[in-house]
Amino acid sequence: ARGSAQIGATATPTGAAVRPFPADTQLAFETIVDDALAAAYAPGALVGVWYPGMGSWQKAAGVGDVATGAPATLDDHFR
Repeated sequence: ARGSAQIGATATPTGAAVRPFPADTQLAFETIVDDALAAAYAPGALVGVWYPGMGSWQKAAGVGDVATGAPATLDDHFR
């Protein structure tokens, strides 16, 4: 559901599509994530979308370490 999050999820699901989504779909995902971060006043997020047969997309957004201000990366871990 939109607005829900799964905390602590990692890795690409088995059998997930490996090709990226079309550029317009990726842009829509970017906008959704950026808007959600701003609305939630969250410092950062790791987001992934895998739709078998359709595409995949991942993004590290915002700040990954609030103490240093370092940007989030896809290698970060959240609890």
